[in-house]
Amino acid sequence: MNIRRWGLLGLLILLGFEILTLAPKKLGTPQESLRGGLGVVGPGGIKEADGGDPSEQMMQGVHLVETGQGTKEWEIDSESAQGFKEKGTWKLRGVRVKFFGEKGALYTVDGKTGSFESETKNIHVQGDVVMTTSDGYVFKSEDLTYEGKTKNLWTKTKVKMNTKSRAKERFDMSCENFSPNLN
Repeated sequence: MNIRRWGLLGLLILLGFEILTLAPKKLGTPQESLRGGLGVVGPGGIKEADGGDPSEQMMQGVHLVETGQGTKEWEIDSESAQGFKEKGTWKLRGVRVKFFGEKGALYTVDGKTGSFESETKNIHVQGDVVMTTSDGYVFKSEDLTYEGKTKNLWTKTKVKMNTKSRAKERFDMSCENFSPNLN
């Protein structure tokens, strides 16, 4: 019986040794997983893939809401965000911003990338920007900026405007500058 116990104990030790030496799997850290994404790890923080400034935070699936006087002013959804504490800015990818205007008006802005300034609450969306309004208008441009202080949306790039297909009401228009006031 004693030999059986020592044999079983020896077998368990051998099995444990084999598991620890032959079968370990290296698990990456969150920083290592960024190498294929928005940035790479370097001295001083996470650096952008293009060698830009170091960031301090990386997030996936971002949702941010701004309220004022008890009502929602805007909300940002982004696939990913990269934060820069010294600058007080966030770089965003896969951006959707909803602006809530007076009398229930809703302006939804979609774009490839964007930025958010924490102090000023300014939001900039760029790359195939499409803004859809709750009353059926669609605006397309290369970028769109929201000024937090004035609550204005504007762009200096060309804008193409049309309506969603409403019953027999449809028109297209282009302009050079665009600035609706959300107040």
